[in-house]
Amino acid sequence: MDSSIVPGKNGRATVSGTYGLSVIQRIKPMTILGCRQAGFSMGTAAILNRRKLLKSQTPVRFFSTRLRRYVLGMDEDGTLNPDLDGFDGVFSQGYLPWVFGANIGNASSYQWLTRCVRASGALICFQGDPQYSLSVDIYTLAASSLNRPRPVTSLNWLAKTTFDPLDGGVRDTRDITSEKYSNVAGFTVMAFLGFPNLLTP
Repeated sequence: MDSSIVPGKNGRATVSGTYGLSVIQRIKPMTILGCRQAGFSMGTAAILNRRKLLKSQTPVRFFSTRLRRYVLGMDEDGTLNPDLDGFDGVFSQGYLPWVFGANIGNASSYQWLTRCVRASGALICFQGDPQYSLSVDIYTLAASSLNRPRPVTSLNWLAKTTFDPLDGGVRDTRDITSEKYSNVAGFTVMAFLGFPNLLTP
Protein backbone atom coordinates (compact mmCIF):
# COMPACT_ATOMS: atom_id res chain seq x y z
CA MET A 1 0.00 0.00 0.00
CA ASP A 2 1.39 3.40 -0.93
CA SER A 3 1.50 6.10 1.66
CA SER A 4 0.70 9.77 1.58
CA ILE A 5 2.70 12.74 2.76
CA VAL A 6 0.52 14.99 4.89
CA PRO A 7 1.13 18.11 6.96
CA GLY A 8 1.98 17.25 10.55
CA LYS A 9 2.52 19.23 13.73
CA ASN A 10 4.82 22.23 13.54
CA GLY A 11 4.74 22.17 9.74
CA ARG A 12 6.66 18.88 9.47
CA ALA A 13 5.59 16.40 6.87
CA THR A 14 4.49 13.02 8.12
CA VAL A 15 4.33 9.97 5.92
CA SER A 16 2.70 6.70 6.75
CA GLY A 17 1.69 3.46 5.10
CA THR A 18 2.48 -0.22 5.02
CA TYR A 19 4.84 -2.12 2.81
CA GLY A 20 4.92 -5.87 3.22
CA LEU A 21 4.84 -6.70 6.93
CA SER A 22 6.60 -3.57 8.12
CA VAL A 23 5.59 0.05 8.20
CA ILE A 24 7.62 2.10 5.78
CA GLN A 25 7.37 5.62 4.48
CA ARG A 26 7.39 6.08 0.73
CA ILE A 27 7.10 8.85 -1.78
CA LYS A 28 3.81 8.81 -3.67
CA PRO A 29 4.50 10.51 -7.03
CA MET A 30 0.89 10.89 -8.12
CA THR A 31 0.16 12.82 -4.91
CA ILE A 32 2.78 15.32 -6.02
CA LEU A 33 1.24 15.78 -9.47
CA GLY A 34 -2.29 15.75 -8.08
CA CYS A 35 -1.55 18.63 -5.73
CA ARG A 36 -0.17 20.67 -8.58
CA GLN A 37 -3.20 20.10 -10.81
CA ALA A 38 -5.74 20.51 -8.00
CA GLY A 39 -4.08 23.72 -6.90
CA PHE A 40 -4.43 25.20 -10.36
CA SER A 41 -7.96 24.00 -10.99
CA MET A 42 -9.37 24.81 -7.54
CA GLY A 43 -7.01 27.61 -6.59
CA THR A 44 -7.30 26.75 -2.91
CA ALA A 45 -4.65 27.83 -0.44
CA ALA A 46 -4.71 24.43 1.29
CA ILE A 47 -3.85 22.56 -1.91
CA LEU A 48 -1.14 25.06 -2.83
CA ASN A 49 0.31 24.80 0.69
CA ARG A 50 0.40 21.01 0.44
CA ARG A 51 2.24 21.34 -2.86
CA LYS A 52 4.84 23.60 -1.24
CA LEU A 53 5.16 21.18 1.68
CA LEU A 54 5.78 18.25 -0.67
CA LYS A 55 8.36 20.20 -2.61
CA SER A 56 10.27 21.30 0.49
CA GLN A 57 10.00 18.17 2.65
CA THR A 58 10.46 15.30 0.18
CA PRO A 59 14.13 16.11 -0.54
CA VAL A 60 14.78 16.81 3.15
CA ARG A 61 13.22 13.55 4.32
CA PHE A 62 14.20 11.12 1.55
CA PHE A 63 17.58 12.25 0.23
CA SER A 64 20.64 10.44 1.61
CA THR A 65 23.74 12.60 1.79
CA ARG A 66 25.82 9.44 2.30
CA LEU A 67 24.51 7.72 -0.86
CA ARG A 68 24.09 10.99 -2.78
CA ARG A 69 20.68 9.84 -4.01
CA TYR A 70 17.09 9.39 -2.86
CA VAL A 71 16.35 6.33 -0.75
CA LEU A 72 13.54 3.83 -1.22
CA GLY A 73 11.75 4.93 1.92
CA MET A 74 11.93 5.35 5.66
CA ASP A 75 11.38 2.69 8.30
CA GLU A 76 8.95 3.22 11.14
CA ASP A 77 11.79 4.27 13.47
CA GLY A 78 12.94 6.98 11.05
CA THR A 79 15.83 4.98 9.58
CA LEU A 80 16.26 5.54 5.85
CA ASN A 81 15.92 2.40 3.74
CA PRO A 82 18.82 2.57 1.25
CA ASP A 83 17.75 -0.44 -0.85
CA LEU A 84 16.97 0.18 -4.49
CA ASP A 85 14.48 -2.71 -4.55
CA GLY A 86 14.99 -3.10 -8.28
CA PHE A 87 13.54 -0.30 -10.37
CA ASP A 88 11.45 1.17 -7.52
CA GLY A 89 14.50 2.90 -6.07
CA VAL A 90 15.80 3.99 -9.47
CA PHE A 91 12.63 5.79 -10.56
CA SER A 92 12.78 8.50 -7.91
CA GLN A 93 16.33 9.48 -8.94
CA GLY A 94 14.97 11.04 -12.13
CA TYR A 95 11.31 11.58 -11.31
CA LEU A 96 11.88 13.83 -8.30
CA PRO A 97 14.39 16.11 -10.08
CA TRP A 98 11.87 16.37 -12.93
CA VAL A 99 8.93 17.46 -10.76
CA PHE A 100 10.84 19.48 -8.14
CA GLY A 101 13.44 21.14 -10.36
CA ALA A 102 16.91 22.20 -9.34
CA ASN A 103 18.31 21.76 -5.86
CA ILE A 104 21.48 20.15 -4.52
CA GLY A 105 19.86 16.78 -3.85
CA ASN A 106 18.23 16.60 -7.25
CA ALA A 107 21.48 17.48 -9.01
CA SER A 108 23.19 14.73 -7.05
CA SER A 109 20.57 12.07 -7.80
CA TYR A 110 20.75 13.05 -11.48
CA GLN A 111 24.53 12.49 -11.35
CA TRP A 112 23.86 9.10 -9.77
CA LEU A 113 21.73 8.23 -12.83
CA THR A 114 24.42 9.59 -15.15
CA ARG A 115 26.89 7.11 -13.67
CA CYS A 116 24.47 4.31 -14.68
CA VAL A 117 24.60 5.21 -18.39
CA ARG A 118 26.51 2.73 -20.55
CA ALA A 119 28.18 3.38 -23.91
CA SER A 120 25.07 2.05 -25.68
CA GLY A 121 22.92 4.67 -23.94
CA ALA A 122 21.12 2.12 -21.78
CA LEU A 123 21.04 2.65 -18.02
CA ILE A 124 22.18 -0.21 -15.79
CA CYS A 125 21.62 0.84 -12.20
CA PHE A 126 21.84 -2.41 -10.22
CA GLN A 127 23.08 -5.96 -10.64
CA GLY A 128 20.75 -7.81 -12.99
CA ASP A 129 19.11 -4.60 -14.25
CA PRO A 130 17.13 -5.64 -17.36
CA GLN A 131 17.60 -2.14 -18.88
CA TYR A 132 14.25 -0.46 -18.41
CA SER A 133 12.78 1.99 -20.88
CA LEU A 134 11.55 4.07 -17.94
CA SER A 135 15.13 4.54 -16.73
CA VAL A 136 15.91 6.40 -19.96
CA ASP A 137 12.61 8.30 -19.76
CA ILE A 138 13.16 9.65 -16.26
CA TYR A 139 16.82 10.37 -16.95
CA THR A 140 15.78 12.45 -19.96
CA LEU A 141 13.00 14.27 -18.10
CA ALA A 142 15.36 15.09 -15.23
CA ALA A 143 17.93 16.44 -17.69
CA SER A 144 15.28 18.71 -19.18
CA SER A 145 14.15 20.03 -15.79
CA LEU A 146 17.72 20.59 -14.58
CA ASN A 147 18.82 22.23 -17.85
CA ARG A 148 21.35 19.50 -18.60
CA PRO A 149 22.29 18.33 -22.10
CA ARG A 150 19.68 16.14 -23.73
CA PRO A 151 20.84 12.49 -23.44
CA VAL A 152 20.62 11.77 -27.16
CA THR A 153 22.56 8.49 -26.98
CA SER A 154 20.09 7.13 -24.42
CA LEU A 155 17.08 8.28 -26.44
CA ASN A 156 18.55 6.66 -29.56
CA TRP A 157 19.04 3.43 -27.59
CA LEU A 158 15.40 3.52 -26.54
CA ALA A 159 14.16 4.20 -30.08
CA LYS A 160 16.25 1.38 -31.53
CA THR A 161 15.89 -1.16 -28.71
CA THR A 162 12.56 -0.96 -26.87
CA PHE A 163 10.29 0.94 -29.27
CA ASP A 164 8.20 -1.36 -31.48
CA PRO A 165 7.54 0.28 -34.85
CA LEU A 166 4.95 -2.38 -35.69
CA ASP A 167 2.43 -1.19 -33.13
CA GLY A 168 3.95 2.01 -31.68
CA GLY A 169 4.33 0.42 -28.25
CA VAL A 170 7.35 0.63 -25.98
CA ARG A 171 8.59 -2.52 -24.27
CA ASP A 172 9.26 -2.39 -20.54
CA THR A 173 12.85 -3.58 -21.01
CA ARG A 174 15.27 -4.46 -23.80
CA ASP A 175 13.98 -8.05 -23.69
CA ILE A 176 12.06 -8.60 -26.93
CA THR A 177 9.41 -10.55 -24.99
CA SER A 178 8.85 -7.95 -22.26
CA GLU A 179 5.41 -6.41 -21.81
CA LYS A 180 4.28 -3.09 -23.23
CA TYR A 181 2.51 -0.73 -20.84
CA SER A 182 0.66 2.51 -21.54
CA ASN A 183 2.50 4.37 -18.75
CA VAL A 184 5.87 3.40 -20.27
CA ALA A 185 4.70 4.69 -23.66
CA GLY A 186 3.41 7.87 -22.02
CA PHE A 187 6.68 8.61 -20.23
CA THR A 188 8.57 7.85 -23.45
CA VAL A 189 6.47 10.39 -25.36
CA MET A 190 7.11 12.97 -22.62
CA ALA A 191 10.83 12.22 -22.71
CA PHE A 192 11.08 12.67 -26.47
CA LEU A 193 9.02 15.86 -26.36
CA GLY A 194 10.91 17.33 -23.40
CA PHE A 195 7.71 17.59 -21.37
CA PRO A 196 8.14 20.30 -18.68
CA ASN A 197 8.01 19.51 -14.99
CA LEU A 198 4.64 19.95 -13.33
CA LEU A 199 5.44 21.13 -9.83
CA THR A 200 7.59 24.21 -10.22
CA PRO A 201 5.92 27.32 -11.65
